[in-house]
Amino acid sequence: MEPRHYPLAQDRFYALVIYPEWARQGLLSAYKLFNTNPLEVPSNFDLNTMKSRLAELEGRLERLEQEFRDFLTKVSDRAYAIINLSDMITNIVRQYMDSAIPEGKDVGDRLVQLINSVNETRNRIRELEIIHEVLGT
Repeated sequence: MEPRHYPLAQDRFYALVIYPEWARQGLLSAYKLFNTNPLEVPSNFDLNTMKSRLAELEGRLERLEQEFRDFLTKVSDRAYAIINLSDMITNIVRQYMDSAIPEGKDVGDRLVQLINSVNETRNRIRELEIIHEVLGT
């Protein structure tokens, strides 16, 4: 029996291993080493039943693969829209982090200077108003 490869499980290898009963424990240890579990076929199995069950499972696998492809096709527009939105948000945040935050300190310093200048001008106006009142009376 040749190993059979399936389209979605290309990294898996299937093999039929026939061994005497005395070699069983050593093979089970080897399976554990590779983190696999053997499928033991009972000695009284019917080959036709196994073939029909295999065909049934292959048909089910093909249906599930088609359903999965249909689902991916159905949601692909949404997935691409989410990816585009994520890219836009990332670009906005990156631009904000690269320019707005460093410039924000400069803008804040300029605003403080303007506020101080306005306060100095108000103080000067008050002084001039006092002088005007003194001179006017």
